[in-house]
Order: sequence, then structure tokens, then C-alpha cells
Amino acid sequence: MFAPRSRHVATAGPARGFTAVEVLLALCLTGFIALCVLSMTMASSQIWAHQQESAGAGTSGARAKSYVERVLRSAQDVGYWSEGSDEEPAALFLWAHDKGTRQPEATRDHQVQQCELMLIRHDPVGGKIKLYRSREYSLLSPAERLLAEQLMTTTQFNSRLTADTFAALPWVQEHDLVGSGGETVQNVTWNVDRTGDNPIVRLRFDVVRAGVTQTVNATVSLRVRDAEDDWSKTILELGLIGDFLTPWRAMPA
Repeated sequence: MFAPRSRHVATAGPARGFTAVEVLLALCLTGFIALCVLSMTMASSQIWAHQQESAGAGTSGARAKSYVERVLRSAQDVGYWSEGSDEEPAALFLWAHDKGTRQPEATRDHQVQQCELMLIRHDPVGGKIKLYRSREYSLLSPAERLLAEQLMTTTQFNSRLTADTFAALPWVQEHDLVGSGGETVQNVTWNVDRTGDNPIVRLRFDVVRAGVTQTVNATVSLRVRDAEDDWSKTILELGLIGDFLTPWRAMPA
């Protein structure tokens, strides 16, 4: 016979608290984890802000590129232009349309009038690309309409003086194409290639915003003359005849 086993019940000892060293280590570990989380949060915030700034600059540059491309594709011709330098900022003087007074009954007359012009020019001091164009014909005063209807010769159309004078006319509006809202436009260059049947315009500029630089490039061929357009020598000479019949009062030759 085996003697019955006696059961021993372990009694719990007195509860032991954390030592000062253990508490200090726990606090240090907690602080280290909190610091890591804070650093990751700040880094994520900076990356997000960086992406937002970059997207903002890209959107502005894309809008300007799209607008200039549309303008160039519908333009009739390019006159004065400058590639861009310290002495002569990048500029492009366009015969933007051939619609005369822009009235519904107006037809193409193949004559360059002041109200049909547009100037796109870099402002290096302000860090912008500006656009100059006439107000709507219906908003011009009778005296302004007389000036807006003035014709110009090829020589005048290709003159920097003509472009500068056009930009300063009181009925010509100035618009910021790129460079507002904390942006700066740099390294603006234009180039016009006339070796083919139609002028080809190449443009490049940098948009800088909050330290982020976006480069915009575009190459546009101006419109191909429509088959129904009358570009005969007779119709083209009418513009030169008009210059002799009407004195050039707005812009000196």
C-alpha cells in the first residue's frame, strides 16, 4: 500500500514593485518611441508639402504651356522675337488673329492691325512672363478704335520698338501668364525657325516655387494656311497700300 501523497499549496509571496532603474529605462524607451513617431510624422508632412508645392508649380506651368500652344497654333504670323538676354528679354510678337474688329461680320483681310496683335514677354525683374493684348473692340473709345485699326508694315511688325510701344498703349491690357502666387520664372528662351513653310516656335522656361523647379518645353508649328484663304500678291499688297494711305501715328517706323 502506498501512503497517500500530501498536497502542498504554494503561497504567493509579497508583491514586488518596479525599481527606480526599471522605471527610468521604461521612460527612456517610451520617449525614444515617441521621438521616432514624431520624426516620421514630420518627415511625412514635409514630403506631402513638397509634393503639393511641386504639383502647384507643375499645374501653373502646364496651364501656361497649354495656353501658349493654343495661341501659337491659331496665330497668323510671328514678327519681332528675342531669344532672351540681359539686354533684351525673351519676347514674341504675334499676329494673333486676322479678324479685324472682331465683329461677327468681320472677314479676313490679310492686313495686320494693331487690335490683332499679341506680345508675350519675359519680365526678368518681376520673375514673370507677361502677355499684352488689346481690350475687346466693343469696349474701346472712338479714338482708341482709330488706333486699333491702324495697319503696319512688315518692317514695323518685326521691330522691337513697335512691340515695346504696343505694350505701353493705354488700351492694351497686361496679364501675368506665369509668375504669380509665389512663383518665379527663370531661364526663359524663345526660338523661331523660318526654314520651313510655316514658322516653328520653340519655348523653354523654368517655374520655381518654394525651392521646387519645373522646366516647361514646347515646340509649336504655326497654322497652315487654309485652302480658302486668299494669299495672292494682290491681297497681300493691300496692307502696304493701306500704310501709304493712312499715316502711322501710333508707332514710329
